[in-house]
Amino acid sequence: MLATLAAAVIMAGVWWAMAAARGGASGTDEPYYGAADLVDVTDVAVLGTVESVARTDERELPERVATVQVEGTALGTLDGATVRIFFPDTSGPSNAKVTTGARVVVLTELMDDGSSVPVNTTQSVLVVDGSAVTRDPDVPLADDVLESLGLAWSS
Repeated sequence: MLATLAAAVIMAGVWWAMAAARGGASGTDEPYYGAADLVDVTDVAVLGTVESVARTDERELPERVATVQVEGTALGTLDGATVRIFFPDTSGPSNAKVTTGARVVVLTELMDDGSSVPVNTTQSVLVVDGSAVTRDPDVPLADDVLESLGLAWSS
């Protein structure tokens, strides 16, 4: 029994270290996707400019909601010229990139209540400069998805 418990503690430590090394140990329990899976779990890739970011609890959770002026979409479609994307109110890598005025690609999941959320807190946001996207090793987005948005990886 003690050996089983010790093995479980060691495995949890190994998982945490591996997740931290790839940027995925944000204190939340969420999957970390490879390139093919990232595309599969994304309902809509949204290209746009962040108009505003505010804290909210309208969905009964502490969240930040970003209102994004939509320039284009890939992998799916949205209704309207803007979309509100709800992010966990944490200090995750995606939140740091979503600031008022930022031009971004956000990989979103559409929820049953009609709201949009990032696919996770680590792999959901790419920063856009002109028509170039800053490569992020945590967001292995397929080239064809970027191309369908009129974007390419910066060199």
